[in-house]
Amino acid sequence: MKWREILIFSLCLICCSEQRSSPGSDSYVAAVLEYQFTRNTTQNLQNYIQYIQEAAEQDTDILVFPEMTLTRGEKINVPIHGLLKMFPVPALHPDLFDTILVELSGAARHNNIYVVVNLQEVMDCSKATEEYCPENKTYIFNTNVVFDRTGAIIDRYRKINLFGEYTRNAALKPELGLFETDFGVTFGHFICFDLMFQVPATQVIQKHNLTDIIFSTMWFSEMPFLTAIQIQEAYAYAMNVNFLAAGADNVNVTSKSPGPIYDDPEASKLHLNKDLRLPSEISRLLTPGHQEFVLIDRDVSCHFRVKINQLSPENNDTAPRFFAFVKDGSNTYVQRQIGVALCAVVACRNDSVASCPYRFAKNEMFTEFEELEIKMTTYPSQYNSSLSCDNTVYYPNSMRYNKFPLRSNDFIYEKSQNGRLASRGNKQDGANTKSKPREQILYKLMTPTKELISFGIWGRLYLRDIYAHKEITEEDLKNYVEIENVIYSNADLYKID
Repeated sequence: MKWREILIFSLCLICCSEQRSSPGSDSYVAAVLEYQFTRNTTQNLQNYIQYIQEAAEQDTDILVFPEMTLTRGEKINVPIHGLLKMFPVPALHPDLFDTILVELSGAARHNNIYVVVNLQEVMDCSKATEEYCPENKTYIFNTNVVFDRTGAIIDRYRKINLFGEYTRNAALKPELGLFETDFGVTFGHFICFDLMFQVPATQVIQKHNLTDIIFSTMWFSEMPFLTAIQIQEAYAYAMNVNFLAAGADNVNVTSKSPGPIYDDPEASKLHLNKDLRLPSEISRLLTPGHQEFVLIDRDVSCHFRVKINQLSPENNDTAPRFFAFVKDGSNTYVQRQIGVALCAVVACRNDSVASCPYRFAKNEMFTEFEELEIKMTTYPSQYNSSLSCDNTVYYPNSMRYNKFPLRSNDFIYEKSQNGRLASRGNKQDGANTKSKPREQILYKLMTPTKELISFGIWGRLYLRDIYAHKEITEEDLKNYVEIENVIYSNADLYKID
């Protein structure tokens, strides 16, 4: 896999290039935008066009915008199987397309840049005869639209896994987001909550052998395993991909981009949700000194090897405590039950497991992990031949007090192969996994640290996933609109049409 040059816009300039990338280039230049949106779509569109121009001035090849930061109430028709097949460049046919598509197409064309934008799409089945429509009705989608350097729309991806979003429809077919570029890279792309699911997050990479993923998001962070930067970097590491994540800047929903926000004053205001299920899991309180033990839940076994140095404050009662956890079960998010297996160490406020998780401040770092090693014995990564991807994936998952994960040179992460621990990236097919009913994973801290909030192996067992679908009621819609009004607290009240 080639290392790629990445420009993170509005945060800092990491690198630049003197010319556009080509298929023979060793790298490409990408920009991802952390965007704090306004209530005014016209203003958002003007801002988008300005950022496109600024990115192009840095010879950027591709610019990615976040989820749901362009439009809110507005709905846009994206007829990729209709008019766009005959007239792929909206800027050249402004009378045929929505103004937003025309303006963005013109900006991509004028600035010779690829652009990925997320918007709210409308499809009227009474008019969209070229589209798949199970019912003759109007559908609303959370959609990514991709423009190439000529301003042509070359891909449309509809979000498959909605996080509630009762005012919208999930994709009617599980179609993957995929497009090629003139600089020799094929990108997969998906949206926010999609990251948690086999289709598309695992399938798009493994089925198409991709090395580059685009991710538009307004992530709802949850401690201790699913904060935005934490899970996104874990995914990128485990999947061994270049991961271009563009996040909405919205502290109301604990949303932040994976950019360098160490010194961002807004970062301290970022409220983090907590996994309220954690205290009910099998656990053990860690104590100062060396300890080695095993925790077991059903078919998952966690072997912990820990050495803690307690750097006592004046009042030792203020020092955070740490618990070890094991889980072989499932979690539920907005009617979606997902299979989860984990082995982890998590910071807590005190000796009670009910105080877990706890994010301590820099002046509370009284516990140093001199050694921390977790060996997980768990379900193997069986290959699903019908989907062309694995049914189980595991992530090295960590979070420090500053909300960032560990750097890759601070840990070792190895998965077993044929009964022996081997480095990541060696694929096993279905035949091999049938002969090896268990898998071992090692996650080991290589550098002593006082910064850990959580450290563990977090796995997704896709075959356990259950979607408890129910009819959406007026109460569901009302409650979701109230949530959106919190998300867009500076916007005009949203009304259901």
